[in-house]
Amino acid sequence: MKHSHLTQSLGAYVAWKQNVIRQLTRYRSWLQSSQLDSVELDEKLDHIQDSLQKDLVTIAFVGEFSRGKSELINALFFSQYGERILPSSAGRTTMCPTEIFYDVLARDTYVLLLPIETRKDDSISLRRYRQDQKYWVRMPLHLNQKEQIKETLAEVSRCKSVSRPEAEELNLDTKYLEPDPEHPGNVLIPAWRHALISFEHPLLRQGLTIIDTPGLNSLGSEPELTFSLLPDAHAVLLMLNADTGVTQSDLNIWSEHVKPNCAHLSSNYYAVLNKIDTLWDDLEEDSGSPQQLQDMCEHAAKLLEIPMNAVLPISAKQGLIAKCRGDAILEERSNLPALERLLSERIIPQKEESLQQSVVKYILNMTIQSMRALQKRLTTLHKHRDLLSKNLKSNHDEVAKITEKTKEEEATHHQTILLVRNSQRTLQKKASTLLSPIKPHQFDLYLKAAQENLKASWTTVGISKTVTEFFDQIEADFKVLEENVKSTNQLAQEIFQKFNDDNKCDIPYQQYTILPYLNQLQWIKERSQLYNANLFSLFKINKGASERFFDAIATETQSLYETTYQDTKEWCQGALIPILQSAQEHKKLISEQLIQLRSMMQENTTAKAKVQKISEKVQLFERQLESLKQISQELKRPSPWLTKKNVYQAAQGINHDSNKKVS
Repeated sequence: MKHSHLTQSLGAYVAWKQNVIRQLTRYRSWLQSSQLDSVELDEKLDHIQDSLQKDLVTIAFVGEFSRGKSELINALFFSQYGERILPSSAGRTTMCPTEIFYDVLARDTYVLLLPIETRKDDSISLRRYRQDQKYWVRMPLHLNQKEQIKETLAEVSRCKSVSRPEAEELNLDTKYLEPDPEHPGNVLIPAWRHALISFEHPLLRQGLTIIDTPGLNSLGSEPELTFSLLPDAHAVLLMLNADTGVTQSDLNIWSEHVKPNCAHLSSNYYAVLNKIDTLWDDLEEDSGSPQQLQDMCEHAAKLLEIPMNAVLPISAKQGLIAKCRGDAILEERSNLPALERLLSERIIPQKEESLQQSVVKYILNMTIQSMRALQKRLTTLHKHRDLLSKNLKSNHDEVAKITEKTKEEEATHHQTILLVRNSQRTLQKKASTLLSPIKPHQFDLYLKAAQENLKASWTTVGISKTVTEFFDQIEADFKVLEENVKSTNQLAQEIFQKFNDDNKCDIPYQQYTILPYLNQLQWIKERSQLYNANLFSLFKINKGASERFFDAIATETQSLYETTYQDTKEWCQGALIPILQSAQEHKKLISEQLIQLRSMMQENTTAKAKVQKISEKVQLFERQLESLKQISQELKRPSPWLTKKNVYQAAQGINHDSNKKVS
């Protein structure tokens, strides 16, 4: 089967990431075999390795019913089955928010379904439900049984008939619910609140996660979707109908839920004008007037206030048919390849850049410091060997001189380690003051006070005041933390500078900043202001709906509070690891050399044998150095997208040069 552009790009990214993990593992093995590892460095590298293994690429599909979200997911990711895997035919579509991924830890395929009845309990957030499987209904997925897969996945489209009061008790807005034709007076509601599908698929194995959302205000009724799932996505696709364009309900979803919650994605949210095949004239094999499609895209871009190149006209249905039949002409006509190219060209480079800056750069700096330590010892050993070779007769005296000088070096580096350790303890003591503004129990106090005020407030003014005060308190804490981080950065910078000056090193210090957390807090606060603006309409549904929205905001804020605390604490504890590691490596290498020199002094060996012993040590260090160089070279290898870009630019340059020669 021909692999799509998205499959190839994601596969190349994952292969590159796996190579980074391999080099990290090699470096850790090198440290252990060289007895140069430390508790602090192990913890730091454990954290990096864990983040690499949990790295995901998430694409979310949003929009009203019958816009073709599930059909597009089938076309993009499941066409190899030759038919629809997710229910997407008329009357059978996704009714509950669904996450599709592969559980690499369990190495199992299954469906977890959260009953809709859990909406009655407002005290438990969706995030907490996700952490405890006892609330979920588990169904196995047998990937060798196609019919069983389809029957099991059909659960995400199952509805149940309830009375309007029952629907209201579940905090569902009945104006969005479809009447049950078989039971007059009843309405149809989703049977499930949320679905988690672990499915074994090459892209899912590589870390792709797909979010499929139902229509009918699902984003509004489950605020955690808009406050957590969508903002965590790397791309969000709003599905539209080509025959209707942007409807008022489409515009509401976009302006109220997608754009405000995904502003950080900037260029990675798109509008997909689906069902362009309704414009085709099959008798003339016409794909519709190009001008007509252009006008539709321009109109959608204008209404949604996004660039023209973020609007794509496609036919998910024809794309799926084309892929199942292996019809390349129909696939190109469906414009599905253009969407795949757009996603891969926008998402993958950003992921690569993020990984390069946050992980590769750090590991590379560590390997470079290790190489410098080794190279320094090698240079010293070469000098000692040359000296002993020239003075074979007075060899014993020369070894004694070298031993004495090496002892002085060892003492100096031991003192350096003590100084760095003292500096580390100073930073760790400072951590208590540094983190005092955002201790977890402090947030609990804010939340408890806000919840009590909300229960006592029966006016929109009272609730709005409570939410504003809640965020004012947290924002004030973060501002104090920001100042504390600045002063700690300055202290750490001074320690690095002194170490570099004393040891003739050039170890870079990476400034820590809480700016990303401040931006995230600002984003949540802005969302709370939109929440305040919608209080009146929420009250018309019921007070539980307004409390559910606040709970979603509070849960997301608590997560940010805890993450900021933990990340800042880890930074403060590990800020000096690079210089501590450098000092320890130098001392370890010197100590080993000193042991060898003392042995040479005590043994009744010839001068040549002593030179040979140093030569053996040189060879060992050279092998270790070569191993580090290989790791470093692998880490310096350009990411797939950068490689592709460089090849393209080189080709352009060649063409440009050849044109100049011809002229």
